[in-house]
Amino acid sequence: MFALYIDDSGSAQDQPVAIAAGIVIPAVRLKQFEDEWTRFLEKEEIATDGFHSSVCFHRNPHSVFKDWTDERVGRVFERILQMFQKYVVKAYCSATCKKDYDELVPQNMRECVSKNHFVWALSSVLGLSYDWSSKRVAPMKYVFDMTDKETKRDIVEAIEYLAQPGSVYGDHFSDHPTFLPRKSVPGLQLADFFAWLCYQHAHKSITGKQVPDLVDRVWNKILPDISTKLENSRIVVQRLSREGLADWVKKTYGTPADLAIREFKSKRKNDRMPKRNSVR
Repeated sequence: MFALYIDDSGSAQDQPVAIAAGIVIPAVRLKQFEDEWTRFLEKEEIATDGFHSSVCFHRNPHSVFKDWTDERVGRVFERILQMFQKYVVKAYCSATCKKDYDELVPQNMRECVSKNHFVWALSSVLGLSYDWSSKRVAPMKYVFDMTDKETKRDIVEAIEYLAQPGSVYGDHFSDHPTFLPRKSVPGLQLADFFAWLCYQHAHKSITGKQVPDLVDRVWNKILPDISTKLENSRIVVQRLSREGLADWVKKTYGTPADLAIREFKSKRKNDRMPKRNSVR
């Protein structure tokens, strides 16, 4: 049994990149990880709020990190990296350039997935995790951070579509995803750390914006584990180029698979609509 903790980064409307990232932790090591994470939070006096990468790095004035020094932030990031390397057996990141997605993917295709770029990127993470766990004949539990009602609905429906009878995925996605508050779940806090690092470097790749030295330093320590291919590395990081996305749309638009997803989403939407009482 494995648990895949999934988080997003870059979801704010003004951000150019959307990230879906997931980390896999074996169930047999989960308690050991959570105990170690809890001790870490207590030692750093952040047990009440939990760890949030962006809030910590930017020393949000309304957070427990507001008076932290650069040295302390750096030390904490290095400590989290140690736990990432110790407990995470596989990690996935899918990055979406929002501008490319909005300009190249037809609206009726976007509507059948989600208005949220994160849900689009999530489809790759789900596919990659399925490929990996199915080869090991091991079930996977999917754990998400709490989110808004519409995004949660789109995530649930995406997984329900994969779990339909006769699906090529068998019963892999038959269990409903779990949504939990991040500040009480160590796995989600560690997933946030990975997602935030991925966002920084995807932003750099797409816009040329330089990343902070600390982020670069931590990223370079996991760089040898990163690949774009599933079996070549412990960490898989992917992003469709603009040309690749345009080619995907050309090959997919109007196909039976595309139409099947649209039909599924349309039926779910109709099922949610309030039913009118017949008048006699």
